[in-house]
Amino acid sequence: MELDSQLFPPLPASINTSSLGKLEKPGVWLDCEFNGLDAFAALAGEKVISATESPQPRTSDFLKALKAAARKPDERVRLLLARYRHPLNIAGDSEALVCEHLLERLMVADRAQAEQQSIAVLDEPDLLLKLNLIAIKSAFCEDLRYLDALNYIYELSPPDWLPKSGYARLYGTYLIFYARALEVCSCQIEECA
Repeated sequence: MELDSQLFPPLPASINTSSLGKLEKPGVWLDCEFNGLDAFAALAGEKVISATESPQPRTSDFLKALKAAARKPDERVRLLLARYRHPLNIAGDSEALVCEHLLERLMVADRAQAEQQSIAVLDEPDLLLKLNLIAIKSAFCEDLRYLDALNYIYELSPPDWLPKSGYARLYGTYLIFYARALEVCSCQIEECA
């Protein structure tokens, strides 16, 4: 029990983790009535999102476009929000290469820039969207690299860092999805013990 409290300190009271584990990995590609930002907020707030099955867009074409926009954060955000209208789609098996790309960007390019200067020099919408998607993915896989990346960025962030862009609400949703990923990891550790 003491080890649990050291590895997983209590979360702030403002984050309710009692039912964060209720989200389920979709077996099909989902579309929803929300725009991307509203869908993240609804999922984080545990609201019901009406979703319909839809044809899955080609991953290879998307990944090519995402890589081509490597130096265009506004375009990356547009592409990610369009593809992940329903954010849980990131957890699908078909998205493995996209997740690897996002993880690589976060832990190589973004990390280097943040370490050399500060997290404040990174493009906020692009960073926050990647953090949300990686946090959702982390809760649905056993690959601890995703959780490690979230831990690293969280610890790299100054305690008083508050995003100021129009995407600032993604900071709150990222913290909720990050807490969920920690909760899932904690449950997996308990099962193994």
